Amino acid sequence: MRGLFAPLSRPTPVLDYLYDMTGHVSDNKYWTNISNDTSSSENWYMLYWEHFYMAYDTSSLQTDENIYENVTQLRTDTIPFGVLDKSYYKFVDDALTTNAYFTFDTINDRIYDITSRSLEPYVRGNIFTAAPLYEKSKYGKITWLISPSFIFKDADNSPYYNPANYQFTVDFGDGNGPQLFDPTTIAHYVVDYHNLGIDGEVIINAVISLDGTPIKTSRIKFMLGKTNTQPRPVDEIVNYGDLL
Repeated sequence: MRGLFAPLSRPTPVLDYLYDMTGHVSDNKYWTNISNDTSSSENWYMLYWEHFYMAYDTSSLQTDENIYENVTQLRTDTIPFGVLDKSYYKFVDDALTTNAYFTFDTINDRIYDITSRSLEPYVRGNIFTAAPLYEKSKYGKITWLISPSFIFKDADNSPYYNPANYQFTVDFGDGNGPQLFDPTTIAHYVVDYHNLGIDGEVIINAVISLDGTPIKTSRIKFMLGKTNTQPRPVDEIVNYGDLL
């Protein structure tokens, strides 16, 4: 699909991603700023993988494998918290089924812009999704790592990570409520879940707020297990080659 869509004129303001540049197996309910549905580490890696192939230019992006390799360099009781916050365009529903926006060369498998069109075939969207970058831990005492190295945002969303204007909080499910972090610096937050009597599934909530009003939210489940099961590489979950 990249060969079809990348040569088309890009809408303005220019964004780095087109949702339709690749196929998707993730649920579109996660491709938003505010999601009340529970996600997971595995789902986060899948969303990251899909966003990577939505990019017009992937050369400056880390792959999901790069991220996971960086995670494995940390102490095993330290779990980084990943954030993906990117803006994108998506075709309107009838973009490819009418002749209002494009002409279609079915013989050569090409699409061309109609330069005199009165409407643009794109709508704008944003994804905000967060997750621990391991899906489980065998440790009852966990050091959570908040680091700019694991916050993947574009220029369009960078202003939301200015702690002078917005509040970035994470509730790690330890009963202490949302914790305020400066996403421009490295921070560690230690939780001894076992001493708190917390076992099994923990619900984590990440929120960006403006004066106490949430504008970006992500809800994630995390397992305190008996074995340290690491996230499977994304290409072992689904045959993604079919989507390119």
